[in-house]
Amino acid sequence: MDLLHVPSPWAPTPLSVLLVATIHDVTPLLYPRSMRLFERFRYRRQLTRTLEQARRIITVSRISFSALCASVGVDPAKVRVIHNGVSEKFKPQTGAEVQMAVRHRYALPERFAFWVGDFRPEKNLSFLIQGWSRLRKKLPEPLPLVLAGAQTGEFRRVKNEVKRRGLEGLVSFPGFIRDDDLAAVYSAATVFVFPSLYEGFGLPPLEAMACGTPCVVSNSSSLPEVTGSAALLFNPTSLDSFEDCMVRVLTRPDLYEALREDGLRQSALFPWSRAAEETLQVYRSAFETL
Repeated sequence: MDLLHVPSPWAPTPLSVLLVATIHDVTPLLYPRSMRLFERFRYRRQLTRTLEQARRIITVSRISFSALCASVGVDPAKVRVIHNGVSEKFKPQTGAEVQMAVRHRYALPERFAFWVGDFRPEKNLSFLIQGWSRLRKKLPEPLPLVLAGAQTGEFRRVKNEVKRRGLEGLVSFPGFIRDDDLAAVYSAATVFVFPSLYEGFGLPPLEAMACGTPCVVSNSSSLPEVTGSAALLFNPTSLDSFEDCMVRVLTRPDLYEALREDGLRQSALFPWSRAAEETLQVYRSAFETL
C-alpha cells in the first residue's frame, strides 16, 4: 500500500505511507458542548497529528476550509475543497404504496414540515421549537413538525422544550429513519426545515431538494454555499426572519413551486461521480510532491 485515505481525523498515525485525510468539519472546536472535555482533548490532539502528517487534506466546503485554517492553523496549500455528493437514491418518490408505507411506519401526518439529523447543540432545535410556537399563530392551519433522528444527545432537552411550550400535539419524534425510507419521507414532507448554526457541509437540504421538497434553511456557515438560490434562507438567530420565510413558502403557491423546481436543479449539481474524480486528482497530486 502506497497511500491511505482516512475520511476523518482519526488516522492511525504515525504512518509509513502517504496520508490523505478528509475533515468534514471542526464542530468540537467551535461548539465545545458537542463533546465532553476529555473527548474534546483527544479529538484536538488526534486532529493535530493527522493534519501534520497528511500530505493532502480534503474538506467539503469553503467554510470548513476557513475553519481549518483559523482554528488549527493548517497550511492552506495542503487543502483541497471537494463537495459531498447526493446519492442517486434521492429522487421524488410519490407512489401511493410507498407513501402509505412510510406514513404508517413513522406515523406521519398528511402535511408536515420535516427535519432530520443528530440532536446536537449546533443544530439549533430549541430555536426551531420556539419558532414553531410562534408560527402556529400565523398560519390558517397549524403545520405539524416532524423531528427525526436517533434519540440521543440533546433529544431529551428538545422534547422537554416541546412539552414546555404545549406543542406535544404538533411536534412528533419518529426516531431514526431507515436509509431505505428516507427518500420517501423527504418526498412526503410539505417543506424541509434546517436551522443549523453550523454545518461543515449540510447534506440533508440537498437530499430533500433531490426529492422535490422545498427547503427553508439557515443562512449560516456552509448552507448558502450548498443550497445556492434554491432555498429560502433565514437568520438562525432571528425568529422574525424564520417566521417570514415559513409563511412565504406555505402561503405562496408560485414560490413553493419555484423552490421545488430550483431545488431539483441545485441538487443535480452535486453528483458523487464528480467528487470521486476530484478525489483521484488529489491522490495524484500527493504523489507528485514526493
